Amino acid sequence: MTSSMDSADLLALDWGTTSVRAYRLAADGTVVGRRHDDRGASKLTPDAFRGVLEDLAASLDAGSLPVIACGMAGSKEGWAPAPYLPCPVGLDDLARAVLSPPDRPDVRIVPGLCLEDEGLGDVMRGEEIQALGVEAPAARFTVLAPGTHSKWIRREGDRIVGFRTFLTGELFAAVRDATLMGRGMATPGQDDRAFLDGVRLGFDDPALTATLFRVRVRRLAGTLDGAGAADLLSGLLVGAEMAGGLGEVDGPLVLVGTPALTARYALALEALGRPAAKVVDAEVAVAAGLHRLWRALS
Repeated sequence: MTSSMDSADLLALDWGTTSVRAYRLAADGTVVGRRHDDRGASKLTPDAFRGVLEDLAASLDAGSLPVIACGMAGSKEGWAPAPYLPCPVGLDDLARAVLSPPDRPDVRIVPGLCLEDEGLGDVMRGEEIQALGVEAPAARFTVLAPGTHSKWIRREGDRIVGFRTFLTGELFAAVRDATLMGRGMATPGQDDRAFLDGVRLGFDDPALTATLFRVRVRRLAGTLDGAGAADLLSGLLVGAEMAGGLGEVDGPLVLVGTPALTARYALALEALGRPAAKVVDAEVAVAAGLHRLWRALS
């Protein structure tokens, strides 16, 4: 009898800035093996990517399989620079633009996407594959992929027609780790009341730099502890993101990300009366997107 591992036909890589995830996929796109490695693109020189790939392939017994990679492997500092494609973009457009690194011509690296506005108006690498891996709930819908750089991606059929980036996660880390206001803050996710209070404040008041100072004021007043301060800060930033993003949503909203992060965003959307139509794990979406793209290459 042939096992699912024996029937695998693709090694798919999601190469992020700080880590890389590898998926061994069966012919029908089923994930039959996966590995996580902390050797992200920011930690590698271009000549080091091949060695990481070979380690991952060996650990999944996938050394003979074709390889497709998205994300920061195609950045200027990555394995092989893959230029951005301007939106709108579909699977066929991405398939025509993949390229291979000189030291592994069998590997296919996926380009990122951009919006052209006097140069580059916005860019992304990796999230476009998540968006294309989501099963469409309607002809037009928006994929919200929260993270260090949250992406709101508009899809029409099988084409990405636009997107917008919010610096929510990175700004939270910067305020918590490098400001006076952030001293003594705990990890967010412990105080839903403070989080939702922040979401409503951030959504209703466009003066973000003023509303952020409320975290400092409430700490001074003794009404917030370290956990509450972290959640209020998180909520303020997520609420401001929602204020900017929800006005451009056309059709249902699909959340794609890690379970912990999508749970917080789902809570915020519910509080604002705009619940998500569905929630998809980012690993499921990226594996499906890479499999779909591979089929478009065939």
